[in-house]
Amino acid sequence: MVATHQNHHYLIQHKLPNSCGYETLEETLDIKPQGAKLEISIPKEFAINGLLVILSIVVIFHLLVLTSIIPYQIVWGGRLQDASQMMMFETVSIALNLFMLAAVAVHARHIKISISPVVTTVILWIMFVLFLINTVGNLFSNNQLEKIIFTPLTFLLAVFSLRAALK
Repeated sequence: MVATHQNHHYLIQHKLPNSCGYETLEETLDIKPQGAKLEISIPKEFAINGLLVILSIVVIFHLLVLTSIIPYQIVWGGRLQDASQMMMFETVSIALNLFMLAAVAVHARHIKISISPVVTTVILWIMFVLFLINTVGNLFSNNQLEKIIFTPLTFLLAVFSLRAALK
């Protein structure tokens, strides 16, 4: 990592234990200085696996809300009025998350179906946009728990979706 201060450049290297196979933090995270900006790349496989794990957990979470194990007042911005409204929203949410989970699995070729990679890439771009919008929505949630937990989570899902969509 290169830091610049008053026309002086400094190379910052963090030594890591040799047991991890990398000498510096830069090698571990694949950090590449790019002029005034710093590029940190996320391996595509890591992003895909992250999406699969997080989306699976989200489906389980929504199933717990649907079965009233988790109160519905902490989801959907705390704006749901009654249990019937919760049933409708949670059913749609579970279906949508299962669809996204399947799209990521097909894109990663964990599920072998004859679907063009262009289709799954477009779905990943749509997921990126949806998760960004969801992140903004979570910032305006009436429920603090939802705001604190799900805002960074949906942002992470957006980043992972973007990375998975890119070559």
